[in-house]
Amino acid sequence: MKTLEDRLAVLEATTTRLRIVAYSVIGFMAICFSQKAEVAAADDDSGWIEWDRSSEHVVSRSEDQGAAYPRCRALSNGDILLSYHFGESLGHFGTRVAIRKSRDGGKAWYSTNEVDTPEPNDFWGFTNPDFVEIGKGVVLLASAARGRAEPGKPVFSSECERSEIRLRVSDDFGETWKPPTTVARGRGRLWEPCLVKLPGKALELYYANEAPELANRDDLRQRIEVLRSADNGKTWGQPTVVSYRHGMRNGMPSAISLKGGKVAIAQEIVGDPVSPWIYTTFNGRPVPNSEYSCQRDYGFGGAPFLLGTPSGDTLLAFHSNRGVAAAPSNAKIPWMFATIYIQKGGSEARGFGIASRPWPDLDGRTGAFYPTIMMKSQHTVVVLASFITQATDGSSRTEVRWIEGTLKPKAKRR
Repeated sequence: MKTLEDRLAVLEATTTRLRIVAYSVIGFMAICFSQKAEVAAADDDSGWIEWDRSSEHVVSRSEDQGAAYPRCRALSNGDILLSYHFGESLGHFGTRVAIRKSRDGGKAWYSTNEVDTPEPNDFWGFTNPDFVEIGKGVVLLASAARGRAEPGKPVFSSECERSEIRLRVSDDFGETWKPPTTVARGRGRLWEPCLVKLPGKALELYYANEAPELANRDDLRQRIEVLRSADNGKTWGQPTVVSYRHGMRNGMPSAISLKGGKVAIAQEIVGDPVSPWIYTTFNGRPVPNSEYSCQRDYGFGGAPFLLGTPSGDTLLAFHSNRGVAAAPSNAKIPWMFATIYIQKGGSEARGFGIASRPWPDLDGRTGAFYPTIMMKSQHTVVVLASFITQATDGSSRTEVRWIEGTLKPKAKRR
């Protein structure tokens, strides 16, 4: 019988292979980009944000091997809540979900709660946590539960049947958590849940579905689905498909609420040389002809993250291998040796301008991936990202880092 480490390695290798193939094609096509794109990708002096290098620090626990996929938000009582997943040992990812809290603006983190841990009979890991405060002190947490195949059954189809999206609720600002409830199960291996709060008590939950009917031999394709709740997450409707590109792998949805009840969702599409793509939904249904490519100057933008600012603008972050040195030749997961770009757009999640890089000077053995953004104050932006560092012997570890930036005032028209 395969050990947990074996199962982790198999799944990571499958997903990694898909990314490596797609990113290799993307890297070749990047050579053909115009000179304009070359200049834009190298320009970190975007003029709209100034980074405070002294604010950079690690926010994940030192003992959490494989810490990655951060999500961070300020709560209504002033606390800052942070979630991420981490692994069982060096080089493993996404088997446990950690929640940390800060009461001094992110300088120190005074408590850590391992909310989800492997359940030997049912789930071998939990990954991709996301959360939202739905009421005063009431926090809803979503995570992807990786189903364990039943003995004697085909591994992939059995994992598809047993994987699920789980929710937990805290009514004390994330100090304690109630038992989990299942909102989607049996549709495929489910990934990357994203919660978005709408006016009133409406909620939407977007996620990626590695559905078995989309598989072509060993190519594991995905689509984006959504669940809706009208009562602050007490009950949920049936899943609806909102995005699928034939023969490709739609994933990493990040959603924000727009005016008029609409929702903008950014996603990566592995297999398409262009990413991210943004589309709009209304009442959980795609708005016709709303999908568009939001950037083409900075290479393939993976793992996008959207955030609305107090001024009404939209921020977009993503990782890309453009503008960084090649990954070490013995890197086990080369695509992680990327960098983070962040752009500012308008209130409808369109019109994104020149990108800035919070970490423009990464060395050849360091990469940044899976970014997230939060507003610390009216004009202070926090970017968090997963960082991988690789030693000369090939061993690697990941951690979550934090950096702050100040939004510069818009120039007044004369």
